[in-house]
Amino acid sequence: MEKMSKFLTELPRPFYAFAIGTSEPVKQWGRENYTALATEIIKEGRGVLLLGGPNEADFAREIEEGVPENLRRGIASLTNATILESAAALSLARACVGNDTAAPNIAAACGRPAYVILGPRQLINHDPLIHLFIAPKLSDVLVETVLAHIQSDGVS
Repeated sequence: MEKMSKFLTELPRPFYAFAIGTSEPVKQWGRENYTALATEIIKEGRGVLLLGGPNEADFAREIEEGVPENLRRGIASLTNATILESAAALSLARACVGNDTAAPNIAAACGRPAYVILGPRQLINHDPLIHLFIAPKLSDVLVETVLAHIQSDGVS
């Protein structure tokens, strides 16, 4: 917790963790969506933490570079952390948004709300803190929809 608290010191609060990794490419919500959602959250004065493994480092960098330069102080990446460090970061986040269930399950275990963008995948019985976005196509899950749910659930 101490290490993650120090690492996240400069990130505006509250901040949201985006779990950008996925076990299969078909589950990936995409750079454009994550960039747009991050931009809207940062415009509101909040922070965004891009959370993933070493394989997501380039993807995280692309998302960061897609955020307008004047807003980039509101975004950070964590792609080289241990599971315990990632769990600590998730416990400090206001909520988690992801396109796979691993990190959102950890967020829920830490008492944080989580939003999982599933697209056409089958509904799964999850913790009540996990909110699922189901749609005929993954691309049907809109940034505006995710942002509205975060805001209407009192997580903004």
